[in-house]
Amino acid sequence: MKDKCLKIIILTIGVILILCSLIFNPYVIFKAPLVGKFENLLYIKIYVIFLEVLLCLIGISFLKKPERVIEKIRDIKHVSFTKREFILLLSSIAFCLVLLEFLGRILFASTNSLPLSFSSKEMIYPSLYTVTKNYTDRYTNVLLVGGSVLNTNSRTLIAPGKDKGIHFYNLAHPAHTSLDSLYKYQYLTSKKYKFDFVIFYHGINEVRTNNIQKEFFKEDYSHYYYYRWVNATFKEEQPTFNFYLSSTLIYNSYHLFCKFYGMTSFKKKAFVPFDIPAPELSQFGSEIKSEKSFRKNLMKIAEIAHAENAVLIVPIFAFHPFPPDQKMTSIWGEPKNVIKGIKRHNQVIAQIKGKYITIDTSIISNDRGNFEDICHFTSKGNKIFSDLLIQTILKM
Repeated sequence: MKDKCLKIIILTIGVILILCSLIFNPYVIFKAPLVGKFENLLYIKIYVIFLEVLLCLIGISFLKKPERVIEKIRDIKHVSFTKREFILLLSSIAFCLVLLEFLGRILFASTNSLPLSFSSKEMIYPSLYTVTKNYTDRYTNVLLVGGSVLNTNSRTLIAPGKDKGIHFYNLAHPAHTSLDSLYKYQYLTSKKYKFDFVIFYHGINEVRTNNIQKEFFKEDYSHYYYYRWVNATFKEEQPTFNFYLSSTLIYNSYHLFCKFYGMTSFKKKAFVPFDIPAPELSQFGSEIKSEKSFRKNLMKIAEIAHAENAVLIVPIFAFHPFPPDQKMTSIWGEPKNVIKGIKRHNQVIAQIKGKYITIDTSIISNDRGNFEDICHFTSKGNKIFSDLLIQTILKM
């Protein structure tokens, strides 16, 4: 009777493992259609596939030979290791971890065009390596920091810029906020890279951070799993911990954990997803809590630019409240809250006097035809925005 019950339990576990392997399929885990726009998940998907296959094989073995599993369970009581066997076991585990780290590093480096010796900071912001690799002081150097709007617009800037001896270094990235830009600029200046101009273009990505209760909001945006990692890496308060942060194995494991965590318990915790706001939390976005953080990050960038004798250019963030694609606005929160947040951030930009040069972008905002959605430009809007930036630089 005891063996029969144990056999039923093993068969049940086998079925559960096979079901889990199906649930852990990357297509199911990463089904959000916009995830790919915010982070490269290829390396995480490979780990998930490995886990999926492992669970499936174990489950099949449980179903195929439950009696063998029962024998193995009974044999565990009599298992003992000699000192030599124990050392061999630890060595095997260490070898597997080193191999996983090496393979993960190769994959991450090849995916992001990095050398195998990349640092923890370059792992978070691969474009830092690109900038340092391509840097030259033979031109008028312009650093671009911002989100996806400036990232995609850089292509329109490069052609006329080269004709006028202007070299653009693009650190703008989709979904990044003013805090990301601050960390990137601090890193480059600490490495003695000089820029004649810095273009700061932010206003909408910060809005996403407001989709949480006031008591859970953190000024350093650490109520996002992404910024907990970023802050730990760039604040350098714990050198030993920072050493572990440079491991791709730990990096990938952390991202995978946070992916699962964000799918299961963020509704109850002060730990929200980095991509699409949770519907039950979006209501809290009406209170623009990010204003203070936005101001502080912008002021710090302005201080660094002043110390580096760089001209900081801060365009007013252009947007249209009734864009052609209105559904896209929901990735930052409820539309009315998104508009409110952008306006508040633009007020911050306009209020700070004498620290940087502002650009009036109303010529873009007044025409709905310049926008694909609330903030991303059409080719026409890109051209106008690029001309405004080029003209501002040439006037200096």
